[in-house]
Amino acid sequence: MYKGTSSLGQKMAVGHICKCCVLSIDNIIFDTDICIAGKQLPIFEHNRDMGVIVSCDLSLFVHITNIVAKAHKRACITCGYLS
Repeated sequence: MYKGTSSLGQKMAVGHICKCCVLSIDNIIFDTDICIAGKQLPIFEHNRDMGVIVSCDLSLFVHITNIVAKAHKRACITCGYLS
């Protein structure tokens, strides 16, 4: 391993903390804050991961609703019915 590789990895990890969050599965209440490099991670009820919206109850309702809304919006734009 090259000298300084671990510090480079730490810099990269700290730089991408804004992409990190906590997904509360089954509405579990956390009694402690979860932190990385001293920054508290936000807790969400749903979040997009690799293009799929995952919700706290692990259902696909939010994901499918989002896809349908985008499709409806595109269909309205294509047909010229956007108000």
